Amino acid sequence: MELPKPDPANFTATSPAKDAVNGFLTESLGFDENRTWEIEAIQKTSIEGFSKVIVYLGDKSGKTKPQELDFYVLPDGKHLIVVPPNDEIQAFGAKPYASARAEVQQKATGPYKGSAAKDLMLVEFADFQCPHCKEAQANMEKLATDFPKARIVFQNYPLEKIHAQAKHAASYSVCVAKLGGATRLLPVRGCRV
Repeated sequence: MELPKPDPANFTATSPAKDAVNGFLTESLGFDENRTWEIEAIQKTSIEGFSKVIVYLGDKSGKTKPQELDFYVLPDGKHLIVVPPNDEIQAFGAKPYASARAEVQQKATGPYKGSAAKDLMLVEFADFQCPHCKEAQANMEKLATDFPKARIVFQNYPLEKIHAQAKHAASYSVCVAKLGGATRLLPVRGCRV
């Protein structure tokens, strides 16, 4: 099905600009080559500075029914609230993940494989007792092989509520990594401790 054409009368807010919304959608959904979207409206709301954005999502085949995505952009122009069912506040803007990316580059200090440079950095947040993390280990090894210029960092993320020994295992891994050097150890996930 074709996406509906926007009505210029639905663009009553001065902010955010249509380019900012497109930038956000490209950063958030652009990984899917088949994904298409049409910005249907950027509207003023009864709350000064809050704007409602309505977007229709579809695919290039045109076989699926378009889905409506509604969200509110906050007055700071850097955050949005997705309307139900999600009801969550998210980063917004043409580069919504830039500050999070910079923070991860600065704070991802776990053991790593690959390049010492942080230009291309992949960070795996994992738990030593997590069976799903163990399943992902082969993918992480493949990424290390496929992207030899990447720095692949293991960052401890113990899920203490469901894995009783995960925090202890994470603490031990930090000690082992310090003794053996960060580049010499990438942990084995999913182990029993």
